[in-house]
Amino acid sequence: MTLKELRCYNHIKSEIALREVELNELILKSKDTNGTGSKSNMTSDIVADIVQERERIRKKIDKLTSRKKAIEQYIDNCDSYIGGMLKMHYIKGKTWTAIAMIKGGKNTSDSVKKTCHRYVYKNP
Repeated sequence: MTLKELRCYNHIKSEIALREVELNELILKSKDTNGTGSKSNMTSDIVADIVQERERIRKKIDKLTSRKKAIEQYIDNCDSYIGGMLKMHYIKGKTWTAIAMIKGGKNTSDSVKKTCHRYVYKNP
C-alpha cells in the first residue's frame, strides 16, 4: 500500500456512490416510460446498449469496491496504534492535528504524520 493509494480512499467512496447513482438511472431508463413494465416500445438496440452500459458500470463499481476493501484491509492489518491513526486520518478524515490531540502526550501533528508515513513506507 502506498500513501497515494491511502489518499484515494475518499475519492473511491465518492466514485462508488456516483457510479451507483448512474446505475440506478440506467435501471430506471431501461423500464418502459409509460409504466407498463414492458420494453416493447424500445428497440432491441437501445435495450442492448443499456444492458451493456449497466454491465460496464457494475464492473467499475466492483473494481472500486475491491480497491476500497484493500485499503481498509491494509489499515486493519496495521498494529493498533498506527492503524488507529491511519483510520482516523484516511477513512474518517480527521486532521493530523486532531489526531495528535486525541493521542495526547507530546505528540504533534508533524510527529503523528511522520510516524504514519514511515510505517507505510516500511510496510507497503
